[in-house]
Amino acid sequence: FSVEFWALRTSGSGNYYAPVWSRGSGTSGYNFYVLPANTWTFWVGATNVAGGSYIGTWVGPTSKSAIANNTWYHVVGTYGPVLNSGVTNWYVTLYVNGVLQQSLQLDTGSGTSQYAYNPGNAAYCCFRMGNGGATMAAGYPWVGNMDEVAFYTNTLTSLQVSNHWYVGTNAARTASYFSTVTNDSPFGYWRLDESNTP
Repeated sequence: FSVEFWALRTSGSGNYYAPVWSRGSGTSGYNFYVLPANTWTFWVGATNVAGGSYIGTWVGPTSKSAIANNTWYHVVGTYGPVLNSGVTNWYVTLYVNGVLQQSLQLDTGSGTSQYAYNPGNAAYCCFRMGNGGATMAAGYPWVGNMDEVAFYTNTLTSLQVSNHWYVGTNAARTASYFSTVTNDSPFGYWRLDESNTP
């Protein structure tokens, strides 16, 4: 799957800020944060696949540089398979402003160090914009603006991600941002109708 959005933080630093969130019970689902160090991260809940007792952790790539307040950022997180030399592995990947930041292999290792994505129970929580928390109660609110949020049931390619950012920031674009996104078949797309849009 892939999650895409534009976000601008108007103020704040040194705390957790969650623009998009879909967390289940325990360590399950996924979260986007700006961390206390002011970097983006895309965490997914991961469960040990060796069996036995429940062992969970958060796994996520982080952006290479800190964000600035009052600046729009295009953020995309993906989770999906990559075929390497005949072997399929699963990766969690983060892009900021069309550029790959980090990609982490989730199913690396063996035995008790091998993990798989844990989507959790969809009935437990939800797909939320503007805040996050372990339950339906609001937590880690996003302080600022958001726009053009999209969810895809497939993994966007790096070319698709960079094209979305390019179209969203290029005044001389030949295709609208709306058509660029919808041509890639999002499962859900929330434009939010902000006045200051990409």
